[in-house]
Amino acid sequence: MREDRYTELFFLDEASALAAGHRPCGMCKNHHQVEFIAAWQGIFPDDDSLEAIDLHLHRTRIHSRGLKVIYEADRDDLRSGTMIRDPHSSDALLIRNEFVYR
Repeated sequence: MREDRYTELFFLDEASALAAGHRPCGMCKNHHQVEFIAAWQGIFPDDDSLEAIDLHLHRTRIHSRGLKVIYEADRDDLRSGTMIRDPHSSDALLIRNEFVYR
């Protein structure tokens, strides 16, 4: 993927993209991006540019050593729609209400 250009990274839906730590696309989801930026600046008023937002989001996804950031949590503390990694197989799982889907 090219830096400072259109990113060839696509997600099944916006919820998956946001959960993975990415903001809405400015080209195909412009009105969602405008809403996202407004909400973001309500929490982080000093992040006043897309570059600042992207850098902040990148730091939440990638550890300073270049590794993916992983959080541990109890299953009962996770909300419906959360993506998790199966600790026994490393498969991706989706929590939806009381069910877990591979």
